[in-house]
Amino acid sequence: MNQSAQLFLRYPIKPIVYSPFRISRMQSFLPVFLVLCVWIFARTHRIPALSLGAADPAVTVRDFLEKGHLAIQNSQWQYAEKWFDQALLYAEEPQKGEIHQLLEWSRANSMVESRHMDGSIRRYMETINPADSQKLLANIIQLIRKNYYGSLELNRIVPATLLQLQAYVGNSDRLCPSSSPLHDLYKQKEAIHSLPIQDLPQNVTDWNCFLALEENLRNLSDYNSLGDSWPAVELAYALSNSLDKYSYLLSPDQYRMMLDQLGGFYVGVGIDLVFEGEYPVIFDVVPRSSADVQGLQPGDLLLEAAGTDLHHLSSAQVKKVLAGDEGTSLSVTISRNGEKIRRSLTRELVDAPSVRYAKMLSQDIGYLRVANFDYDTALEMQKSIQMLEKNGADALILDLRSNGGGILTAAVDAAGLFIKEGILVTVHTAEEQTEYQAENHPFARFDLPLVVLVDKNTASAAEIFAAAMQDHHRAFLLGEKTFGKGVVQTIFQIPGSPAALCLTTACFLPPSGKSFHERGITPDILVKRPDNSTKNTFSNPSTSLAEDPVLCKGMYLLQREKENIQTASSFSR
Repeated sequence: MNQSAQLFLRYPIKPIVYSPFRISRMQSFLPVFLVLCVWIFARTHRIPALSLGAADPAVTVRDFLEKGHLAIQNSQWQYAEKWFDQALLYAEEPQKGEIHQLLEWSRANSMVESRHMDGSIRRYMETINPADSQKLLANIIQLIRKNYYGSLELNRIVPATLLQLQAYVGNSDRLCPSSSPLHDLYKQKEAIHSLPIQDLPQNVTDWNCFLALEENLRNLSDYNSLGDSWPAVELAYALSNSLDKYSYLLSPDQYRMMLDQLGGFYVGVGIDLVFEGEYPVIFDVVPRSSADVQGLQPGDLLLEAAGTDLHHLSSAQVKKVLAGDEGTSLSVTISRNGEKIRRSLTRELVDAPSVRYAKMLSQDIGYLRVANFDYDTALEMQKSIQMLEKNGADALILDLRSNGGGILTAAVDAAGLFIKEGILVTVHTAEEQTEYQAENHPFARFDLPLVVLVDKNTASAAEIFAAAMQDHHRAFLLGEKTFGKGVVQTIFQIPGSPAALCLTTACFLPPSGKSFHERGITPDILVKRPDNSTKNTFSNPSTSLAEDPVLCKGMYLLQREKENIQTASSFSR
């Protein structure tokens, strides 16, 4: 398999395990694709938005700090991170330094907990010898220095890396590769915590400091049973996590799961989840999957799985609970309209197409939901639109809500179905820029009037598609402001290692040349779902227009547009 592979990850989570069939099938695809990643495996946790009213700032800060400390006591690190982040917004200057330290400590622990959740790094540490672990670290450093797109400020990266090492050792009774006596772990923690983070030079410029640090940590490990390989392995993970919020080193299991997901096949029960409240919510159900057969529906709250209460669990924790081998059973409890429902599901190989729910909304308006952008998305869209046209559709609503992205070239091919000429996206690396043109398009083209639905979870490759539609005046964008991710990640397989590096290597600009990174795309018409509503964010083939105000508005826009034009080919916004 090639060392460098430009791939993708996406949100929502799909609980899957390794399938040897998928690995062999994916090998021929690996070298060629840019990745647009919303990080689901370790860093993107959907925490409920905090509702803040008018309040005394001092009381508000105290309340947030109390909740943050309680979250730390319960090892709910991502919630602690959220509460301390909110406290910073309201704190007076004397408090901010201490709160910032609490925030960074919570963030470091959240990263460590997430990447060790599946246990595969622990197993990796048990099998790799010290020499190979040092090669892993050296390879990671070389890949970062050669390919990273962005500023590499070692005086920021080194302290952040050390903080994650401290968090790891602080949790090593749960995470370490082998059992260590408690007094040895205590000595290890004290030794790591005594590392002079504050005494680092003002301008660290020598990347060899990581290799020297690994040697020092390995020497510290001599008096306990942590082993000699953990410092290099954990340093490699901590360093990768410290670059930006999208770069990270995949655990062995995460890498295998990603390869499964790329082709639309995975072992699971067939549900897509979003995390917007105390419990995960089913966003979508894959047709003909076990979840579909057992009657699970978009909008159902997932309360319990395999006997585990999912209340306030992170996405990584929920993924671990749901994952299992093909053919095994999974008991779940859902809540629908206040009623608890129990079902027994079967984990199986799921074929999850990109295009879901191709249907007619009326006699002449078709509807497609695109869940993500995979290798076959453009072809799936072409076939679905042709089918809808045969059924009488002369206008189309394309639903990209909670589409977390995918492969850049897949989004470009999909945009080419509707745009005849011009730039679709421009990708900038440190050394060059590449323009993707609509003219270079192998699929059919469609001129029918188009409305694209977006929301706050529309991200990455989905934003490339949406921005191209908007900038070329090819469609109305309708819904909420999008996620705002305008950087590209490349997946590098590490030689001799089951892990892979997801590294930010480029940024991209839409046809307008105006970046939406960290800003999002503002739709032509903003339509927000009602407060406390969950139903209206989920794509359900049985949902009526009255239950989905965004979809209802899209119908109205198309009907009005059809009245103002003679043919679909003259559509413009």
